[in-house]
Amino acid sequence: MMESSPSRVSRIPELVSFICRFATPHTRGSLLRVSRSYFNITAPIVWESVRGVHNLLRLIPGVSIDPPNDLYFQYKAPNTITIALPPVLNLDRFNSYAPYVQKLEIYTSNGDSIFYDQITLSNWTLLSKHSQRYTLLPNLSQLTLTSPCGRADETELFIWAMTFMSPGLTTLRVSPDTSVCQHLSLSFASTLARHAKSTCPNLHTLSLVSSGVERTRTWSSKSTQLSSAFAIWEPSYYQCISTMPLRELCCGAGILLPSNICLVGQLACLERLELYCRSESLNQSPAQLGPEFLPLLNELSLVAMYWSDITSVLEMDIYSRVKSLSIRILGLDQEVELSDDESSIDLEPIVLYTPALIKLQIDFGGSFAPRDAAALQVLDALSLQDLTLVNVSLSHGALEKLPLIFPLAHTIRIPQCELNLEDLQCFSQSSELVHLAVDLSILPPGSRSPLQPSSGSQVASKFRTLEINALSTTTMMVDLSPLARYLLSIWPNLQQVVQTSNSYWPYEGYVDFEGNDIITNALNALISAYRTISNLSK
Repeated sequence: MMESSPSRVSRIPELVSFICRFATPHTRGSLLRVSRSYFNITAPIVWESVRGVHNLLRLIPGVSIDPPNDLYFQYKAPNTITIALPPVLNLDRFNSYAPYVQKLEIYTSNGDSIFYDQITLSNWTLLSKHSQRYTLLPNLSQLTLTSPCGRADETELFIWAMTFMSPGLTTLRVSPDTSVCQHLSLSFASTLARHAKSTCPNLHTLSLVSSGVERTRTWSSKSTQLSSAFAIWEPSYYQCISTMPLRELCCGAGILLPSNICLVGQLACLERLELYCRSESLNQSPAQLGPEFLPLLNELSLVAMYWSDITSVLEMDIYSRVKSLSIRILGLDQEVELSDDESSIDLEPIVLYTPALIKLQIDFGGSFAPRDAAALQVLDALSLQDLTLVNVSLSHGALEKLPLIFPLAHTIRIPQCELNLEDLQCFSQSSELVHLAVDLSILPPGSRSPLQPSSGSQVASKFRTLEINALSTTTMMVDLSPLARYLLSIWPNLQQVVQTSNSYWPYEGYVDFEGNDIITNALNALISAYRTISNLSK
């Protein structure tokens, strides 16, 4: 008897995993119904990561969810979902799937305009009481409670965290917003950290950004009541996290204040530190600490509204072993006017306090971008191998200097910096460059042909990957063969052209992913064909 296609596919775990991970939620559900054996193979893959707690609670018979499905959001796009649990919980079906769940995102965005920012849960005490006696998700290793637009209040965050925390949890991310202006209250952070410490002994990644001081303003009356209730305990947020076996920590820069800095030294296993900085966070003289402080710290990420806050954190002088530094300046309100001193940047502290740096990423936020390559010249003292500059606009002359300032860089990313075809030649002389990511403006049909590099130019023999966000994609889809030949004339060993990652382009509609996909596929086919012809002619 001929073996069925599902049976043949099920014998290739890698293929099953690929199909399940990239299928739509509806298709995943259909796959589970193919056969019992196929269900047993695909269920652990389909349910390994759950985005949206409502998709998990649907497993409980009698649960009511309003709106009933994600399709509604394609047209209405509200930010609140209501989940009503039945008066009596039957968790038999829930428990059959629960062991498969390893990652859970309470809030989620499922498309261009589909997001659940607030969740109203009726009869939640039934689920909460059950979770106090039994672990709902026994194999859960990662729990994320970051609401997309920051409207979830602390009561809601606390309920979800307490309900789904499990002894096997290794990663906990809790944040009301990605904005530096909306931190969690210290009392809330203290209570949640204390509970995580007692419940999750193997927790090694924690993202819990506290203001460092008690807030006088809260988001809602419920949040006010919660903070008041927590106030009966002495806040011990920093004491709690200092005794955890953390390898990654995201918190407020208040942890570096003199009253807390000694506790940071107890995090001997810390490898990655992300700090949200505010002007009032470090208003005291920094403590002078030696290089033995945080001996394993390898990655540092700083988020702030002003460059001066970044400088204050770097001047703590505890980052001599840091190899990777990420700096993100949040975009200021357009009505905020900066003086010349406030808008200027000084990159020298990066060189002074992170001398071992090999990877640097800076998002200038639009208000602090350097005006020319001279501001970047100070960074030539570092042996940078990976460089990313976001929200910066560089002239052709500045682009020519980049390979000279960073001669060891194998990866250079300058997203949101528009380059034309002539600008690409600035990177033809970098002997170490392997990967370049840019916004690329292509000549439309009918314009003059792309320029050829001069015959005397040095060849970047190690270059392999060009990552692009092609601008005006609709004007390109005629004949891309001249562009493919032009790219090969600059980088003879070019292997692939890939479309940009969305991580550097946060605004919807900025990147035409469908158009870029067509263009990159066509270019790769042409490059492969030209290389084959070249090899045959030798």
